[in-house]
Amino acid sequence: MKAENETNKIFHGIEPQRILRPVLGRGGRMICVCGCGGKTTFIKKTAAFYCKRIKTGIAASTRMYMPGADWPQGISVYRDALLPDGKIAGFSAALQKKALAECGLLLVEADGSAGRPLKGWADYEPVIPEYTAATVGILPLHVIGEKLRNEDVHRMSLFTALTGLKEGDVMTVQAMVRMILSAEGLFKSARGEKILILNHVGDRSDRAHAEQIYRLISSEHIRVFYGNMDDIDGSMLAEEITALVPASGFSRRMDGKDKLLLDWGGIPLVCRVLCNLKEAGIKDIALIAHDPAVIRAAALYAPFARIIYNDAPDSGQSRSVVCGTASSPGRKGWLFLNGDMPLTDSFAIRQVLNLAARHPQKIVRACYQGQAGQPVYFPCRFRDELLNLSGDQGGRSIINIHADAVEDAWIDDLQAGKDIDSLQDYMELKEWITEKS
Repeated sequence: MKAENETNKIFHGIEPQRILRPVLGRGGRMICVCGCGGKTTFIKKTAAFYCKRIKTGIAASTRMYMPGADWPQGISVYRDALLPDGKIAGFSAALQKKALAECGLLLVEADGSAGRPLKGWADYEPVIPEYTAATVGILPLHVIGEKLRNEDVHRMSLFTALTGLKEGDVMTVQAMVRMILSAEGLFKSARGEKILILNHVGDRSDRAHAEQIYRLISSEHIRVFYGNMDDIDGSMLAEEITALVPASGFSRRMDGKDKLLLDWGGIPLVCRVLCNLKEAGIKDIALIAHDPAVIRAAALYAPFARIIYNDAPDSGQSRSVVCGTASSPGRKGWLFLNGDMPLTDSFAIRQVLNLAARHPQKIVRACYQGQAGQPVYFPCRFRDELLNLSGDQGGRSIINIHADAVEDAWIDDLQAGKDIDSLQDYMELKEWITEKS
């Protein structure tokens, strides 16, 4: 997979650090946020993540409500005025320079939508300051397919002029694309990199709309993210757990080939699994292996992963679980993903992490259209049981004992849960990927 700082890419998950990492990595500090259906939520979530790491400031180039007690502690608010209705206003050039001198990250709300999910833009907005490093535009997808009501659209007359739709019409993908690309739309005053967030993606239909929008705007230099900001973000949990990749099998149904070393997009298959975990934001990743060829491949193609030597691979899956768990004490939990599942991408992994963050004491497993699979997350309260496993069942025995403590993370993509047990599996999945491409 190419680097995420490239434009013309679509990513699942509205995770602030993933969205802004390329911008901040280039030295950018002022991020302007415009649109409707999630601006304040995005700014608040982003501030909550970054204020623990760098000095973070909040401002409004138009108006926004003064951050209150429900906002993260430690942020700085920059304003020229506090209005009687409780909104901050004014962000003069002098104040901008002061804020940039003091902050490593400055988040600026650049327009208003009166709390409505759709809008038309007045001549004077969005107001994007000169030093902006990236313009983040936010639009909600749940409105596609719904009839337009005046109370759901801020400045209906301007919205109609922009999209061609009027009250009573059905909101369409094409109308949303016009909101994004029009010279009078979402990015009309943009500075720096353009980043589009499609919010309120709740089901397969919404996801299809997001991908359709991406295809229609792919000629533009816009990074696109889609998801639901109301979901609890598992990115913090990803930094506090260990991902364990058991890779100590004997590939007995592979006609003498080691399946873990088969080519997958130019790298060994097991290394694709390790890279998927890294792309999901997990910092501590460990491969449990015994074959020197597999260990060498990981060291070459996935040097970020720790290697844990399995001294008794004949003891079954449980030995990998025990070795991996014992090697990482003090972690919040362990995420297990077998080394023969290269299609389990970062999207599927983050779905499990997000649900685990919401249920920190529960076992969370991926569920592919109703079929239980991997990855599986075990919180630290199950450490002793993991260390006492034996035989070839792995963590399934713990899941069976604690069925009431299991949550399933639903994933639409059935192929993402496929493992490779035979050469036929390998060829079929490679063929499927070629056809999909």
